[in-house]
Amino acid sequence: MKTNERYIFNWKSEFGLYCGKGIDELADMETSFYIAQMIGTFSFNTASDLYGRKPLILLMGLGLALTRYFLWLQIISGTKTGVTAFMFLNGVFLGGYMCVSYTYVLEIVNIRRRAIFSSSMNAMWSFSSLIMTFIFYQYRSWRVNSLFLALFFTVSCILTLIFAVEPPKYFLIKQNKKGFLDSCAKILKFNKDFSKETMNEIEELYDLYVES
Repeated sequence: MKTNERYIFNWKSEFGLYCGKGIDELADMETSFYIAQMIGTFSFNTASDLYGRKPLILLMGLGLALTRYFLWLQIISGTKTGVTAFMFLNGVFLGGYMCVSYTYVLEIVNIRRRAIFSSSMNAMWSFSSLIMTFIFYQYRSWRVNSLFLALFFTVSCILTLIFAVEPPKYFLIKQNKKGFLDSCAKILKFNKDFSKETMNEIEELYDLYVES
């Protein structure tokens, strides 16, 4: 098999993980990924209750971008140990990213639109997979594929930082009145429903909730 990067279709080929001892090593790598994904799902969704959805989504997105950049930079010194470490970290960040993102959508989107938003998220995930498959086929290099994914998560972090609003529910639970009102105001302005009367009503409801 040619070892030129152009002809290395995936990392399993490069490290000989198809037969003999390689199958056991592949099993260890993929097991570490799924265990890490479980850890990320439980730990980061719980952490988002303490520190907010938006900060955790940014953290997970940054982690996914950095692990992909790291893997791409392994062009010269790629090792099985490095790939295993990448899979574990990628599993942790991916599990947290997906879980916290879904929780964010359920909290920020109007209840009448939650079903369509959730379906859209799944559809976009599938669509992006199709795009990456096309890129992967064109370049035939898992490292180039990692670079494109790193760029994708980098852009995702930038968009989240600029446009995402922390759900009012988080501030309500923390009894942070200013944060709650600011979050509601941003959402109302985005939906073009902002008015002083509406904000006064929301403030009254907040006070009633806190007093109860």
